[in-house]
Amino acid sequence: MTLLWFKWLFANLGSAFVVNLSINALAPLIEKVVLHTVARTLISDIFIFLYRSWNGGIIGALIVGSVIGTAQWLVLRTKIPISNRFILATSLGWFVAGFFQNFYFFDATGGFIIGLAQWLILRRFFSQAGWWVLVNTLAWGLSAYLSIQASLRLNPYAISFDVLVNPGVLVFSGCMGIIAVFTGLLLVWLLIYKKREPEVRD
Repeated sequence: MTLLWFKWLFANLGSAFVVNLSINALAPLIEKVVLHTVARTLISDIFIFLYRSWNGGIIGALIVGSVIGTAQWLVLRTKIPISNRFILATSLGWFVAGFFQNFYFFDATGGFIIGLAQWLILRRFFSQAGWWVLVNTLAWGLSAYLSIQASLRLNPYAISFDVLVNPGVLVFSGCMGIIAVFTGLLLVWLLIYKKREPEVRD
């Protein structure tokens, strides 16, 4: 089970880093095309809305959620016969949370929404899956607090960090790692002690 915990940790860290690095790499290009070269018309206003939704908004949240959800699903399916609806549930959880907060700054509220969406799928496999909602809520709340502290300390070095990678990507990936530590521990506990037996059908 220790190996599973490490797989869960690296799946969350890796997927968060890659998808956010991609979004941050494409955002300046989209901004240049949409915000600086397009005349203000109804069409341009739509593009501006889509850009803002991409860079930290609901569309970006949907993309990030789908990538992270896929990585989590790939780990989960090695232990339980979980369908790819878990990816859909995770993506929709991130999407809904994106209506309330910028996905770079999800806190306990975002964690509750995402945890609840995933619980709808996980409850079929674990007898006490409700803990998934609580742990996600607390873990996201803790990561939000730590991300604020990290951002304040990284700010003086932002120019140096930007040479290699946007510091926001590092902070977000670190937050996902913190969340994965706690959800991974819960996942191991659920698999060992609270896993539902497969239903036997006549």
